[in-house]
Amino acid sequence: DGIYRYVIGVQFEVVEDDNLKARLVQLDKLLKMLPRKLPMKSRPEAAARGKLAANVTGEANDMINQKEQIMAEGMANEGIGGANRPQKIMDAGGSSGQPISMDKTVFGMSKIAWKADPVGALGSLMQDQNAAQAFVEFVGRRGSTLAKFRTEFLNEWAAVTSSSDPGRQLRRFLLRKNNVATYYSTTMEITWGPRWDPNFSGPKEAVPITTMPSARDQRAWEPLLANMEAWAGVALRTLTQGQFSLFDEFLDSQEGWSMFQRLYNSEKHGANSPLSTIAHGLDPFSNNLWLDCFKVLSERMSCGAVVSDMTIPGIPLNYINEGFKAVTGYGKEKIGTSCRFLQGPDTEEYLNDEIVEALRNCEPLHIKIHNHKKGGQKFQCLFCLHPVFGANAEYKYSVGFQTEFDSKRTLYKQLAEMDSFMKYVPKSMDGAEMEGYEARVDEVYQMFTKMEKQVSFMPKNQGQFIVQDTKNPYVGVADSRVKTVEEANRIAVESNLAGGMKSGAADMSAQIQAKMQNKESKLASSRLVSAGQRAALEAAEADAARIAAEEREAEAAQQQLAQQLSQINNQAAEKTRLFEERMKQMEAEYAAREAAFAAKMEEMNGQARQIADKNAAQLAEMSVQMGVGGPKRRPGYSSQ
Repeated sequence: DGIYRYVIGVQFEVVEDDNLKARLVQLDKLLKMLPRKLPMKSRPEAAARGKLAANVTGEANDMINQKEQIMAEGMANEGIGGANRPQKIMDAGGSSGQPISMDKTVFGMSKIAWKADPVGALGSLMQDQNAAQAFVEFVGRRGSTLAKFRTEFLNEWAAVTSSSDPGRQLRRFLLRKNNVATYYSTTMEITWGPRWDPNFSGPKEAVPITTMPSARDQRAWEPLLANMEAWAGVALRTLTQGQFSLFDEFLDSQEGWSMFQRLYNSEKHGANSPLSTIAHGLDPFSNNLWLDCFKVLSERMSCGAVVSDMTIPGIPLNYINEGFKAVTGYGKEKIGTSCRFLQGPDTEEYLNDEIVEALRNCEPLHIKIHNHKKGGQKFQCLFCLHPVFGANAEYKYSVGFQTEFDSKRTLYKQLAEMDSFMKYVPKSMDGAEMEGYEARVDEVYQMFTKMEKQVSFMPKNQGQFIVQDTKNPYVGVADSRVKTVEEANRIAVESNLAGGMKSGAADMSAQIQAKMQNKESKLASSRLVSAGQRAALEAAEADAARIAAEEREAEAAQQQLAQQLSQINNQAAEKTRLFEERMKQMEAEYAAREAAFAAKMEEMNGQARQIADKNAAQLAEMSVQMGVGGPKRRPGYSSQ
């Protein structure tokens, strides 16, 4: 049925010898014998997936848009359809039989949309009475006094804007004398006092009347309502940004989750609310609910966002947002193809391997790779993968985000969008934690670590699991027994050791023959030289020996000098140490003497004060005696 099922790889070592031609002929025969098609048909379910597979030609497969219909027909033909097959995702409980709820996924995507426009989202929330009450109670517990009055003011603003007579409703709020949130949060002025009335007989102070206009005077209320509208915008920004940003905290709290559940349940029953979820207007019981919600959310994002169906061969793209077209130039015409069209001559192969491994192992990924736009321009692409699993832990979707990594201001917004999606959208469609997922990742990691240790001793550029035999390069091809990794390694090591021993013996034989030839050539040359030449040769050898002896003497003198320098350095270090110890001892003695001198000075100062006090007392006594019996003092003279 034309479904791409397997790929067969054949390798052998090319050694240039007399048998190379014959082995190449054998290889050609082997390749011709390998089948290109299997004499069997796939199961109906697999055949249905084959219809949806990505085309190897790179062209889009338009059938991906009819996936649910094609898969339903395939499963029905296989005999597992009919009444026993759940038609709605809310009815598909898997092995447990419990209904599947996608509330957490819808909540995560809704939070992303609300946090992208917090001012608009909070304004809509305050228009919903139940949602507003939940937010008011949350701020009452967690917010400051200023935040509480701002929230109460927004509650009153929502009541005024939803009223059929906004002027009358605003007048009711302003007539309160205590805790008037609208008065505290706007620039309105209220003047209280007696109003002159010629027909009033009682005291004017008994009737405190405000100067605000009557409820029937609509023109007079228009500027007040405009003032309230302007300050409502200030209050919304205050509660969603900066120091008093309580809206994000509310959405991440249990109160926010409870608010969403009430809101989403009312939407499922057809109710409309000023604050809508990401699933508003979608069929909550559809099998494509997750993908439909992703489509709505991705079109609100400026970064490139695509989703691939991991259940279909070739991993075709299910959806492409407009942000992807802005980044790469490719649009929705590429739905149904794989993402290979972004690769080019400058794309790093090792990074492609990382992407493939992440897809195989159901892992998230964050890399930076060089991709190519539709016009062929190379660009730095920041690429992220986010796996999504089905209700029965089936690897359902893989969400990919792309953005051009440059210095534009839009980069920061796109990074925030990517981070929000990975943070708030669960890895499973029903929002449940993937039981054993982290343990499975650790198990795979340990397995690969063990394999790396097992093959670490193998020579480079050789197949670790291929048994090498120089006599028969096709050994093991027709063997029905599959060799294990340990056995293949053992055989390969033994063959390598044997080959090494053979090559070592050959090398030793060659070296012995070379030495013998060298000696024979020296003997032959010695017979040809004359006596004078032999004398010159002996003199040259004596000079060489003398020079070698002088070099040895110089080397010995240099070593002796180095030893003397080392001794001098050691002596200097010892003297430095003794000097430092003496300095520390002198500092301690000086500190002790200074403390004794200070104590002595304090004692002398105390004695001086006692003497001064005694003298002062005597002088005072003498002054009194002189004032009683002595001569008269001048006017203004003090007793002192």
